[in-house]
Amino acid sequence: VLFLVRTQGGTPEDTAVADRLVLQHILEEAKVLSLPVVTPLGDMDDMSHLNWEQAVAGDPALRQWAHARYGAQVWAVAVQLTTDDSGAKPAGYTLRAEMLGGTPELTATATSGPASGPWRAEVTSAAPPGRCVDSGEVRRCPYALLARALLQQVADQWVQTHTINPAKRHTLFLRVVHGPKLAQFSQFATRLRSAPGVASLKFVEERATESVIQLEFQGEDAQLAGMLGQLGGHLEAESGTPPPGESTAPPARVERVVRLP
Repeated sequence: VLFLVRTQGGTPEDTAVADRLVLQHILEEAKVLSLPVVTPLGDMDDMSHLNWEQAVAGDPALRQWAHARYGAQVWAVAVQLTTDDSGAKPAGYTLRAEMLGGTPELTATATSGPASGPWRAEVTSAAPPGRCVDSGEVRRCPYALLARALLQQVADQWVQTHTINPAKRHTLFLRVVHGPKLAQFSQFATRLRSAPGVASLKFVEERATESVIQLEFQGEDAQLAGMLGQLGGHLEAESGTPPPGESTAPPARVERVVRLP
C-alpha cells in the first residue's frame, strides 16, 4: 500500500507536522500488522502521477500506474485538526482521519472488491498533539493512536473478509530453515502468529537449524507467500507430493519450506 496524507485545519506549521507524523506512525503501525507499505521516491514521475484528487476517487489509471511501478495500491488519508478554544474549558484537540480510495483487499494483486469504508478514526488530546514527540511517549502520541485505530480497522476488515469464506481457511506445515539464528527465528514466529489471516500457530518440531510450524491460515497461497516475504522469509518449495509414476494418494503431511536469511 502507498499512502498519501493530507491534513487540514490548524496553522500551516501544524498541518505540515501532522502530515509528517501521521505518515511516520502509519509506517510504524503497518509493520506491527505485517502490512507492507511503500514510500514514494518523490521523483518527477511521482509528482506527475500521485494526484490527491485521483487517489480519493480511486482512479483506475492511478491504481494501474501505482501497481506497475510499486506493486502497490494507493490510499488517501485525509486528516482534520480541530481545536476547541471556546473558553468554557481548557482547550482540547481532536484529530480525525479517514481512508479514501483504493480497494478493501490488502493484497497487491487485488484490483477490485466489494465497497467498504471509508474507514474512520478519531483521537482527542488535552495537549497539543505534536508535543508528545519530545516526551519519549511516542507509542501513546495522538498521531500514533490515530494511525493504530485506522489500520486496525483495515486489518479487521481483511480478517472478516476471509473468515466469512471458510473455503479459504486451510492447515499447512511450514518447515522453517533458520540456521543457528534462533533469536531471528523467534522474532519471525512471533510476528507470524499476529499476522492478518493467521488463525492459529503451533510448533510441531524444533531442531538446531530448522523447525516445523503448523499454521491455520485464512487466505490464498499467494497472499501467504507475500506475507512471509514481508516477514523476512523466502518460500522455496513444496514437499510431500509423490514423484511421477508412484502412488497418487495424498501425502500424510504437505510441507512448505521457508528459508530465513
